[in-house]
Amino acid sequence: MIGLFVVAFGVIYAIVALDPERFGPMLWVGVLGKAGVVALVAPAVRESETPKALGWILAGDAVFGVLFFAFLLGVG
Repeated sequence: MIGLFVVAFGVIYAIVALDPERFGPMLWVGVLGKAGVVALVAPAVRESETPKALGWILAGDAVFGVLFFAFLLGVG
């Protein structure tokens, strides 16, 4: 299931990268996806039920979510 999501989001990001002006609004899917991952996994990471590397991966998802959001708002 995770692999399917990674591929699906990867396709969306590739389409946006080819023509950001036209397909940029598709990044709302990325913002929602990244926010969902952070919301679902953060409690487990905080309670140390998972490997510490997962915290770094989660931090990466949070950074990308913020960057996508900034792009959508026209910041930068």
